[in-house]
Amino acid sequence: MSQEMREQAMAQAEKIFVDMDTNGDGMLDRAELIAAAKSGALPEGGDEAGLDEAIAQMDTDGDGKISKDEWLAFFGKMFDAFMSAMADM
Repeated sequence: MSQEMREQAMAQAEKIFVDMDTNGDGMLDRAELIAAAKSGALPEGGDEAGLDEAIAQMDTDGDGKISKDEWLAFFGKMFDAFMSAMADM
């Protein structure tokens, strides 16, 4: 896996987080995620049940919000899993 590719992916994930954090509090709440889904910033099919499931997966401290660290950890794991699967092909 290219460290440069991972760094680029993580920089893009951080930019998306900042763009979705419309109130600038450094956290993504359910309302911000719903707004992002409706605007097309999140993948299609971002229904509210799906968003609740995503929040539950990312929200490791259980406060109901997604911090930048939680967001980046989640996307880092996704990137690593994707790259590992590609290497196995």
